[in-house]
Amino acid sequence: MTRSQQNTQEIALISCIVQSKINQDGPTRDEKFQSFTLLRKLDQQPLPFDLQHKVKQRRDTNISIFQNERQMLETFISKLHLIDPDLLVSHNLCGSVIEVLLARISYLRINHWSRLGRLKRAQMP
Repeated sequence: MTRSQQNTQEIALISCIVQSKINQDGPTRDEKFQSFTLLRKLDQQPLPFDLQHKVKQRRDTNISIFQNERQMLETFISKLHLIDPDLLVSHNLCGSVIEVLLARISYLRINHWSRLGRLKRAQMP
């Protein structure tokens, strides 16, 4: 998260690791995770000049670069809806991360925000 000139928190990067084959009865042996990273260009700040080139060079990475926060959040909501996770784990998720995420979604007026969960809701909590 970054702070803009209006002193509001914005989201600059989202990175997720997905483990879809969990053994509920014992240790999970499959160590292969799916991952994706969503990165956006900060307002009035250039990206490193060779970032696009470095990302394309590495075939094993799943990094997407966006020009603005709105595109990045729409993609995140779409990916999260498709993955349909049973559990979300994050540092300080209930403390401030979810509030900042919902505040930015509300501020940017992003549709389908309720896809963050499994219930289709009309009003944001």
